[in-house]
Amino acid sequence: MAASDLSQAQKGQLTTLVDEALPIETALVSRIQDASGTVWSIRPEYLRGIVERATSDSMVILNLPALLADRQLIVHEEIV
Repeated sequence: MAASDLSQAQKGQLTTLVDEALPIETALVSRIQDASGTVWSIRPEYLRGIVERATSDSMVILNLPALLADRQLIVHEEIV
């Protein structure tokens, strides 16, 4: 990894490739509920909580600072 790439990774730059982008939703911090024992597929340190929605599903709130700070998750890959 080049020095410039490392400095960008240390700043927490995140780029992702997705098949589909869903609309952005907002949620009040006061509505975030503890997700302990509710979400099993996400490591607890990466999970901020869940927000119940009017529909039957819930919105998962990730702890992005924890995700970006985890040195094990930094991947540098360029797709050409």
